[in-house]
Parts: sequence; structure tokens; C-alpha cells
Amino acid sequence: MADHAGVVIEKQNRFAALVGPNIWATDINGRLITFSDQSGKVILTVGADLLFGENTKEKVVQWAWDMPGDTPSDAVKARSLALRDWGEKHEFPELTMGSWKTDPVRTGPALACVAAGIGNYDAIFIAPDPDGATSYFAITSPLIFTPAFDLTAMARAICELCNGYPVEHRRAILAYFAARGLSVTQPMGRVVGVTPTGAKIRVIFDELGRIQNLQGDFAVPEGLQLNR
Repeated sequence: MADHAGVVIEKQNRFAALVGPNIWATDINGRLITFSDQSGKVILTVGADLLFGENTKEKVVQWAWDMPGDTPSDAVKARSLALRDWGEKHEFPELTMGSWKTDPVRTGPALACVAAGIGNYDAIFIAPDPDGATSYFAITSPLIFTPAFDLTAMARAICELCNGYPVEHRRAILAYFAARGLSVTQPMGRVVGVTPTGAKIRVIFDELGRIQNLQGDFAVPEGLQLNR
């Protein structure tokens, strides 16, 4: 997950800003999710392929390709089958088992982060159900993109990564900066990313390798801080 978390979080933030708190409706076999405001006016429609479902009460995940019946359809299952093929090639068992028990590390959101990184999806949509069943969809939309070298957005993603993802921080930062095309140096144990225009973002770590502070040419994301 460390290799994908930064970019995935940044895309998720962009997607969240687009859809806001609007009402959503899924068409699983139609491979669409529609977002509407309180009056019923459609705000946004995005491509959506069901990846897996999670029974949060039983703590069980089941991949779409392992679900019986005609919903999801074979066309929908193609995305999750591609992940299964990747998992078989790279010996990633959580992607190859039809269903499995979650734990504090192997959670549904963590699996979705890995899937989004491997599949290079535009975003993931998590659709909760009051009965304890949660569905995870791979989202496709040209409106979801990562602006070039938006260091404020990157700083926000790093704060969220630090606060909510069980990953090795330095590895995650190095992978994130490489994916976003920053040149990287590591003076005095820090990681410094530099854009082609010379703007910098510095990540400082504590003695345990956890992110301790951020510095650089960006506005501090409002309301966010590094909690460890």
C-alpha cells in the first residue's frame, strides 16, 4: 500500500470535492454512479465498476469476480479479474482469494487503496449500507485528475497518509514523489521533492521514521495536522 497511498489519497480528495455531500445512486450492471442534489438535479455521473463488497459485521471481503448470479455482470467483473491476475503474478494473496477475513491492517479501505494504485483508477467510491454491507467501486471520470505539482494538495495528502494509513512513511513519500514527477534528494535523513520550477516540499522524520513535519513552498492545508 505504501507504493500507492499518496497518489490515491490525492485523487480521492479531488473526487470528494467534485461530488460533495450529494445523494448517490448506483447502477451496478450499467457501470454508473449518479450524484444528485437534494432537489434531484443530477450533478455528476461517473463510470463505476464494482470491485468488492465488505460485510463489516462479519468482517469478510468478497471480490466481484467471486459473486454468483448476473449482478455483477461479466463486464463489471472484468476489473476485479484484472486485479486477480495481477495478484497471481505478483503473489498477492488478498487479490486472488474470492473472499477472506479482514483484520486491523487488512481492511476494506486499505485493500481499495491498493486496488486503486494497481489499477490506476481515477478514484474509489465507498458505498455504505445500513445493514453493514459496504461496496467499493472503481471510478472513471475525466473530471478527476491530479493537477500538475499542486504542492498544497500534496501536503494535504501527506497529512492524511500520516494520520490514517498503516504504511512505512519514508517508502510512501519516496513512491509518491516519484509518481508525481518530483526530483528527490535525501539530505540529513529528510526527503526533499523539487518540481521542475524549483518549488520544494520537505518531509522531516522522527527517530522512528515517522513523518514529523512538512516544510516548503505551499500553503498549509487548513484544519489538518500531523498526528502520530
